[in-house]
Amino acid sequence: MIIEFLLSCLVLLISSIFGTLVSGGAVFDSLFFRSDVILFVLLLVILGVFIFISGYGKPFIKVFTTKKSFNKLELKSLADIEKSIIYASKVAAYEAIFFVCIGTVYYYVNWMNTQTLGFQLSLMILSLRFICIIEIILFSMKAKVKKQIIEFMAEAESKHEACKNTAKEIIIKLVKVLLVCSIVLGLTVFIIMNYTKNESDIYFGHIETWIDIPSLIQVIVPALLLLLCNGLWKDFFLGIKAVTKDEKLHFSEKSKLANAVSTVRYIVLFSSLIAVMLGYYAVLTYLEDKSSLGPNMMIATIPCFYAVIINLILLSVEARLDHISE
Repeated sequence: MIIEFLLSCLVLLISSIFGTLVSGGAVFDSLFFRSDVILFVLLLVILGVFIFISGYGKPFIKVFTTKKSFNKLELKSLADIEKSIIYASKVAAYEAIFFVCIGTVYYYVNWMNTQTLGFQLSLMILSLRFICIIEIILFSMKAKVKKQIIEFMAEAESKHEACKNTAKEIIIKLVKVLLVCSIVLGLTVFIIMNYTKNESDIYFGHIETWIDIPSLIQVIVPALLLLLCNGLWKDFFLGIKAVTKDEKLHFSEKSKLANAVSTVRYIVLFSSLIAVMLGYYAVLTYLEDKSSLGPNMMIATIPCFYAVIINLILLSVEARLDHISE
């Protein structure tokens, strides 16, 4: 999986460069500050230490073998690798909390010293951003391992039969989808109009206020490219197709498709957090312009808005996959 790992790193590097540029920074701002590199290496070292002292060192290293060697691994080895990646993901999450706590403590301790506030905030933002990058790579690798386990355990199964839908059933499904979308949209508008106060010139009732193309690109494109890099592209779209056509699936096939859909959910979520962190980091560099502070923070937060919507949709797809499987 060494090739998939390197391709995933390349995708995330390009995504970070794009996010930095659209946030108003330069390419070198997010890649070559010595303190940033030191922090990233420190996070990796801590992660590596915990992996090895836990006894998961040998299984975890097997992730970086060649594709040929990886395909020859036995079921027990694959299961151990999956456990090691899950453990690494948990450690990374605690690392993020640890560094955010440190930054928060020093932020409030030095509240009156404005010269150090930016540094404490950058520690929190950068640590979260780097951890999100690590988590995306770990979840991508875990999805690849899980797919291999499912294929290893799957017995020879007959090809699933698709249920042919009549025109009436298709129309009913479309009506249900439109009804749900209308209810969600209506509730969103109701909450915005009744439980928020807006005294700015930006009117949130206009649809264009919520549309930010660079944010959409940062949230969606990395997930699709990572799917392609890790061989999950086909599984993801087959999962969408199976749900829309109500195809009956065997358990192993359902597990494969659900694995791809679940991976996209997590990647989209972490990608949105990276985009938000990049946006906030850019905002901190332009604190002198008080009038643009609010709008810039709003744009920086939009990626999470998209990620929540996508996750809700994909959660429904996962639930539907479970429902139609045999």
